Amino acid sequence: MKKSIEKIITFSERGTSKVGSILAKEIKKEEKDNFLILLKGDLGSGKTTFVKGFARGFGVLKQIQSPSFVIMRRYSLKSKNFRNLFHIDFYRLNKKGKDFSEKVLLDIIQKEKKNIFIVEWPEKSSIFKKIKPNIIINFEVVSPKTRLLTFIFNK
Repeated sequence: MKKSIEKIITFSERGTSKVGSILAKEIKKEEKDNFLILLKGDLGSGKTTFVKGFARGFGVLKQIQSPSFVIMRRYSLKSKNFRNLFHIDFYRLNKKGKDFSEKVLLDIIQKEKKNIFIVEWPEKSSIFKKIKPNIIINFEVVSPKTRLLTFIFNK
C-alpha cells in the first residue's frame, strides 16, 4: 500500500473546520465501498472541530455533536457516492463496552456500503489492525490557536 504525507497548519478553529470541509469536497468524488478516516491527537486538538467542517463540506445541516458519551452518531448524506457519515469517538471506551462497540463498528463497516467513518481516538480499539484506513490525520497543538495537521494517505 502506497502512502503519502501532507502537513497543514491552521491558525484558528475556523481554519481547522475549513480544512475538514475541503477534504470532504474531495472525498465526495471518490467511488469506494466505504471510506475510513482516523483522527489522532490530544484532547482539545481540533478533532471534533475538523469533523464539523467535514460534515458541512458534505452538506450536513444538522448540528454536529461530539459522540463521546454515545460512542457513535450517524448523519445522512446527500451524495451520489456515500449514504451516511458515521462519527465515532472511542475516548470513553472502557474494557466493559469495548468488545460490543468494536463488534458493532466492525459489522457496520463490513456489511454496510457507501459510508464514511470518521473515528476519534482509534488507538483505543484493536479493530484498526484488521481494517486499514484511507486517511490518518494527526492533530498537534502548536499554540492555543495553532494546529499542525499531518495527513497520511493510504493509496
